[in-house]
Parts: sequence; structure tokens; C-alpha cells
Amino acid sequence: MAKRDKRKKLKTGEQLQAEADQRRRNALIAAGVPSHQVEGAKVLNFDMNVKNIRRRNQSLVDKWMEEGGPGFDQPQKRAIEHCRELWHATGSCGKLVANLDWIGGGGGGPEHGWEQAEALTQLAHYRHEFLSYWNVFEDLVRWDTPATVAGEHLATDNGRRIEKCKQVVGMIASVIANARRF
Repeated sequence: MAKRDKRKKLKTGEQLQAEADQRRRNALIAAGVPSHQVEGAKVLNFDMNVKNIRRRNQSLVDKWMEEGGPGFDQPQKRAIEHCRELWHATGSCGKLVANLDWIGGGGGGPEHGWEQAEALTQLAHYRHEFLSYWNVFEDLVRWDTPATVAGEHLATDNGRRIEKCKQVVGMIASVIANARRF
């Protein structure tokens, strides 16, 4: 009986790259990045190291702010950063739910509990004030959802969806900037 050739099948470069991309995708999703932002080749838009994850490309809202124009001047930029700070203060969870480890000195002391409670209250006020437009604003600014998805109920074609989303973000940022006197 002849000995069988027990050679290991070598993987191609494409297979190795696909496996590495999938590991990277899984790590990003585990870190809280929405799955639609890492599907396919989008996974390559992130720089990862042990301490942090950084998006290589700007978000759509950041591009709009860089372009400037109505609704994207300095006060509105401060309003958008204010909202991002509020979301950050709520904790790393994706939902607006109190983190009981913070409240009462558990994880970060009472000052973090108050900061989180104030952020949750302010975000709830904005959600109530802007109703359904707030979801579009939050999807674009917080989650970097594509405008064609976030604005699907605002218009029937992609070009108008993007334009309507830009108007919604600019309008909400303007109202917040005016109310907070930015």
C-alpha cells in the first residue's frame, strides 16, 4: 500500500485576506460599530490598534461641515459636537439606557452618574422636540448611516434623500445652536 500524500492545502492570498477581513469585521462589530458600516470592503475604512478604533474616512456629516454653507457654519458645528458629547456621556451602549454602574458611584463615581443622567435628559428633550427628524439626525451624526438609508422616508430617489438629510441635519443643528447660544 502506497503512503498517501498528506500535503496541507495552502490557502490563496485572497482566502487569507478574506479571513483577515472577517476577523477585523467581527472585532469592529464587537466594539460597537454598526454592521452596515463594516460590510464588504467598508471594513478597510477603519484603523485599529489595541487602544482605539479610528475611521480613516470622514463621515458624511463631517464632509458637509467641512464644505460649510447654510446649516453648517461654526455654531452648527458646535451644536453637532455638543450632541456627540452627549451621546458619549451616555456610555458606550448603543441605547439610551442608564448605566447603573455609573450611577451612585459604582464605576465612575457620582459625577459620571450625573453627567450621564443630564445627557440622557437632554437627548430625550431633543428627541421630543424634533420628533421623527431626530431619528434622521441621530442616524447620520451618531451612527454614520448612509443618507440614502436614513432618509428613505423623506424622498423617493437617492439624490433627494441625500439633500433632505442634509437639510434636516442643518436645521436641527441650527435650532440647537440657537437655543444653546453657540
